[in-house]
Amino acid sequence: MRDRYPRPENPEIPYEIIESRSSSERPNFDHLNVILRGSSFDLHELDTVGNPVVLVSFWPKEMWPNSYPTEFWPPLKTNREVIYTHFHAEAVRELLKLNLRVLWIESCYSDKQGEFHPQDGDSRQSWYEKLTHHPLCTRISVLQKIDKGGNRLRPPTGSGLAAIATCYLLTKNISVYGWDYYLKESPQNFGYWTLFIKLYSYFLDSYKGMNFIEAGIINFYYGYHFGNMPGIRIHGYLGQLHAHGKLIEKLERVIFYSKKRV
Repeated sequence: MRDRYPRPENPEIPYEIIESRSSSERPNFDHLNVILRGSSFDLHELDTVGNPVVLVSFWPKEMWPNSYPTEFWPPLKTNREVIYTHFHAEAVRELLKLNLRVLWIESCYSDKQGEFHPQDGDSRQSWYEKLTHHPLCTRISVLQKIDKGGNRLRPPTGSGLAAIATCYLLTKNISVYGWDYYLKESPQNFGYWTLFIKLYSYFLDSYKGMNFIEAGIINFYYGYHFGNMPGIRIHGYLGQLHAHGKLIEKLERVIFYSKKRV
């Protein structure tokens, strides 16, 4: 990675909340169950998870008409208390039209003058800031601390990592389901090279803005370390990387530079 931060003494949450752009009134939670769309979690079992549930990047049907079954288009049929979280302003707008409760995670970058700017292509639209006045919308603006070239429209982190980190910053107590970053089986029994090869997919790289391998490195690294942080329980495949410390150590050298570097 070209624009790197120095390696922290201990792994930490790679986001911070930008209070000046975030909603001043926020709900209080003792615990959140964060649900991603990875194959390790069967969405038919959603009602077995406790309240409240945060569904990550479940796109409105009109914006994402492919891949997952129509029964999982918002609004999902469930008895749970559901909050839909999304990073894309247009998706937030469509979810609010459905009268759904939305946690809008606005990813921002900081310019040389220290001013914060949204990384959303719709940020200059007249309706953009009006979303924050909707009674069902809570906006949490965040600054990522992974890629210093953060003014890219699509930073190489993935929406799942941003949602997990934001929910943790809000509650300090989360359970995470379905965080697999496209792994289709548990990595527990993978060898070193098998897991390394899983980091790359040409199809997904071309489909997701040519940063899939960067995002894979970042998600594998934080999946390994988040599981050791207090207040985070990971039930997806990225929580099963315990046997791959050697690979994670090498990925760390890609993400960060040593503070001894001049």
